[in-house]
Amino acid sequence: GDESAGRYCIEDVIYAPGWESSAYHMESADEHWYVVEGEVEIRVGDLIETCAAGSFAYIPRDTTRAIANRSGAPARVFQWSTPAGYD
Repeated sequence: GDESAGRYCIEDVIYAPGWESSAYHMESADEHWYVVEGEVEIRVGDLIETCAAGSFAYIPRDTTRAIANRSGAPARVFQWSTPAGYD
């Protein structure tokens, strides 16, 4: 966030097989997730989608979301938030 004057934050995240976040509500930032390798399950509100490498997900602010790696292999996801701040 500091390098972008708070406009966005980019993270390169590796999710281990079987890893799962608890659902959380993000009020102040939109999130964008691009699956680079592997497969993840993304939940936005009541919608649940399995996203393989090459998939893109947009999660608008003020929604509840979660991410999980239910596969047997690591998953790599580029995640960016606009604006920065939760990082």
